[in-house]
Amino acid sequence: MTQINHPRPRATPVALLLVGVVAHHSRDREKINTHARSVVVVVVVVVSRRRRRVALWWMRISNIHTPHVRIFAWLHGQGFTHAQHTAARMAPESACASVKRTCALVSALATHVRIDADAIETFVETMDDAQRAVLERGARGFDAALHELPHGDEVRVAYVLVVDAINFCFWPDHVDVGEDVGRLEYEHVAGGVRRAATANAKALDARTLASMEVGDLQRMLEWPRPLPNEEERVRLLREVGAGLIEHFDGSALKLVAEARGSAARLVDLVLRYFPGFRDCAVYKGRQVYFYKRAQIFVGDVWGAFQGEGIGHFEDICSLTMFADYRVPVVLRELGILKYSEELVNAIRAEKIIMPNSEQEIEIRACTVEAVERIKDRLAVRDGLVVSSVVIDWMLWELGEKKRYSSHEPHHRTLTIFY
Repeated sequence: MTQINHPRPRATPVALLLVGVVAHHSRDREKINTHARSVVVVVVVVVSRRRRRVALWWMRISNIHTPHVRIFAWLHGQGFTHAQHTAARMAPESACASVKRTCALVSALATHVRIDADAIETFVETMDDAQRAVLERGARGFDAALHELPHGDEVRVAYVLVVDAINFCFWPDHVDVGEDVGRLEYEHVAGGVRRAATANAKALDARTLASMEVGDLQRMLEWPRPLPNEEERVRLLREVGAGLIEHFDGSALKLVAEARGSAARLVDLVLRYFPGFRDCAVYKGRQVYFYKRAQIFVGDVWGAFQGEGIGHFEDICSLTMFADYRVPVVLRELGILKYSEELVNAIRAEKIIMPNSEQEIEIRACTVEAVERIKDRLAVRDGLVVSSVVIDWMLWELGEKKRYSSHEPHHRTLTIFY
């Protein structure tokens, strides 16, 4: 069994005090106010057992691109620690917490993408009643009818797991066909799997998945041509089937039950037993985590069951948004994400953005961090406590409405993770 542990890097008091020294030398009035907050936080961080959370909170409310924040992010990212003093207290960090922490650090160091705090404020202030209603409905805002199946909860959970195992990179199909031909999208994959499971309760059985071969998936989806990266999609389904058989008696429902009502624990379980969901990268020598498909599986279970029964998670707010193609476009059009001229030109020219490149990592990490800041601002300004999941749903729907009319194309990256 592979255990995924995410160690908690901690900055030493000496490293943190260096931030205060840098802040002291600023002569800009606006920055002085920010620096003053940093010195206070340094003191709090030194004496607090939860100094990591305090520091990242400060990074969110401050100007994320000021030099001393960059230095703090570097020091924090290096994981400086008194090993003898902290070893006994070091505990594995949940996968979801790792996503939030590392994406915040990337956003602090990013050179190709930045987050506009004023645009976030404007977005929150001008959010209309319909958008707020979506956020307030929570799991009830999810279209659960799309996930209804006639064969009980076991098949429904298996359906969600199968769809999210192959929920990535549909855009190459768009390149291969003309505009007048139906292009592969999420709804085609979800619809095809749902039809197969409705017609045959054993279609998504773990043993069926474990023995899938190339061509079986295309037939299941009733798609008229080979799927993009079909071999890899089939391999991932085989992995899901084998993992369910080996660890959960072939039951996707047992996988969810094993989490005991914790969204973060369910993400950890998925990552532990299904390697194909381990969505991470290396940025400037540091590990960065996204776990898009693992998190969206948990979010979809929550939504499909309307937050009740097997879909009830006490800690649903531990999830982040699901870093993909659509939401970054929406955030750019809202003015929340700002790209460098080089990156804008590459995307508009439909050049391939290489997976695990600095540009690709910054797009995804800044998208995650921007949604976290929207969530924080809603809580502070309006007292509206929501999960990043429902903010993702709302933004994704905004993007879907402009799928063919948006002036800004999405970035193109060939990947199995989104």
